Amino acid sequence: MDKKIIIAILLVLIVVSAGTWVVLFNNGDDGDVEEAARWVIDAEGRNVTLASAPVSIVSCAPSLTELVYSLGIDELLVGVTDFCDFPADVGARKGNGSLVSVGGYFTPSLEAIIETNATLVLIDQGVSAQMALVENLELVNMTVIVMYKGATIEEVYKNIGLLGKICWADTAANGLISNMRGTIQTVTDAVDGEEKPSVTFCCWLSPICVAGNDTYVNEMMVLTGGENTYGDLSGWPYDLAIDSLMERDPDFIIITGMMMLSSGEAVLQSIRNDTLWSSLRAVQNDHVYVFVNQAENVFNRPSARMAEGVQMMAMILHSDVFNVTVPNVFSNDYADWLANHEITDFPVDVQDSMGRTVEALGGTTTLVSLEPSITELVYSLELDANLVGVSSNCNFPGNVTERVSAGTLHTIGKYNKPNIESIANLTPGLVLLDGGVTGHVALIDQLDDLGIEYLVLYPSVSIASIYNNLELVGDLMGKQSAAQEKIGTMASTISEVTETVAGSDGDIDVMFSIYFSLDGTIWVAGNDTFTDNTISLAGGVNAFGAQAGYYTVSPDSILDANPDVLIITDSMAAINVTALWNYLESDPIWSNINAVKNGSVYVMTLEASNIFNRPSVRVADSVNLLAVTLFPELFGITSLPLVFDSDYAEYL
Repeated sequence: MDKKIIIAILLVLIVVSAGTWVVLFNNGDDGDVEEAARWVIDAEGRNVTLASAPVSIVSCAPSLTELVYSLGIDELLVGVTDFCDFPADVGARKGNGSLVSVGGYFTPSLEAIIETNATLVLIDQGVSAQMALVENLELVNMTVIVMYKGATIEEVYKNIGLLGKICWADTAANGLISNMRGTIQTVTDAVDGEEKPSVTFCCWLSPICVAGNDTYVNEMMVLTGGENTYGDLSGWPYDLAIDSLMERDPDFIIITGMMMLSSGEAVLQSIRNDTLWSSLRAVQNDHVYVFVNQAENVFNRPSARMAEGVQMMAMILHSDVFNVTVPNVFSNDYADWLANHEITDFPVDVQDSMGRTVEALGGTTTLVSLEPSITELVYSLELDANLVGVSSNCNFPGNVTERVSAGTLHTIGKYNKPNIESIANLTPGLVLLDGGVTGHVALIDQLDDLGIEYLVLYPSVSIASIYNNLELVGDLMGKQSAAQEKIGTMASTISEVTETVAGSDGDIDVMFSIYFSLDGTIWVAGNDTFTDNTISLAGGVNAFGAQAGYYTVSPDSILDANPDVLIITDSMAAINVTALWNYLESDPIWSNINAVKNGSVYVMTLEASNIFNRPSVRVADSVNLLAVTLFPELFGITSLPLVFDSDYAEYL
């Protein structure tokens, strides 16, 4: 067959034209199939009415078959074309006979469609052979809807709306449209303001056929922050010479297989070895991307997967923005690749706890953390490779101390007294500081003077503020998925604990001491602290919750509070437990406290102490461990140690 004839046939698959359209729907949402008849105005301006939801559908185009599946009404399909092959269930049903073929995309069989007795037939407006069937199908009283050819993404949305309304699937249709719009908007927001590389989209190579303006592919280029090198030509120009491509010399070339017999790798290698092609900037910079099999159909079929096409094109043109390495060939495994490179994970501008706008940063930005809780947060988001500086108090996870010892991670002073010179010497891209620490806030003017960017995190007065800080850093550094996953895991653990202790009887008054000295100096956690939040979630009552913050208490106030449980944190394991018990049992006040009389005094040392004293991602462990100490019987534990250390997890 002549190549130009082949090209002409292929162009019918994707040829589009601009136009406007308004669809008129009757009102009403999803409901029983017995409700009043529904009607729509289709792509040809025809008024199509169904008295009830269709029970069988014939789809005459691969793009329409995909839409049917996307709306979850695929069980209604009884007939499709030879070219319909997605999702995989289509092929499986063809094989078992539950789905019949009604002919080719360009050569549908009137007789085959009639034999299905379908209550609804979907016709592609862009294929003349399908349009020629409409009148004959109506003569045998078959209901036909002419669907838009998908000239633009907006027309795809209209097709989804048409199908959803006439099939009583409004909710699914609205949800699909919303998801597609959201995904595409996320992409356009991410590339806004970026430089616009030039792109050539080839749907055929011999001769060269490209996407011009007035095509949905051109629209995809615009949405993904690119410029079409053939935007001055309309439609799908073909029979172009390589000289034309060399003259325009694009930054990127995207090729869809369009039934080419060669593999994507073979096409790519052929281009690299060709004398003329290899002179192109895109080839020299390894910016040629080949899509074959189902990956090419993402671009060649105007359907629900167009949002995925926008994602992949954006990642190709702006891999630095999305912090990804894009393969040069995509095939049927494209969906797995996309799932592992979520489009939501890109840096965005954020407002920190002081209301300052901090501009989005690349995934390789170097970080300095001013306190242990922030360092733990950074590690939980898998940003530890970005860390160049930490406080001398940072020691978790163990990799922190290993890197400090090896000299690959530098200390910048104590967490409450960071050294500005040490920070400046590291020339960090971003300093992470705590808005609740005076020593951190005092650095702000100096950081401004030095031109060092910083992010002020929320003071951790509750677990919600820890979640906020995870989202803040995740958004700024392009780790949204990791942040949400961590939040979800923490919330799930805490929820399980609260459900377990919900059935406990009576209130347990808890005295939580963050500093306990035998000389009588004792600090406790009051309200408006994340520790108070932890006590409540663990099913206890803060014995010193009447006052805010962390403060010292007198012996008389302890006697008045008479706590049932005493928790003492001691991160340095400096407390002599034997001496502590001798003191508590012999002291005239402490010996009369319920916690001492009942033996309910627990010392948290080393990492068991840090999960309580550091408002960070291990707070879920602290809620769990505290609940275990208050209600061991609810967790199936018969005895507890009086001292918990770094092995605390064995009790969770």
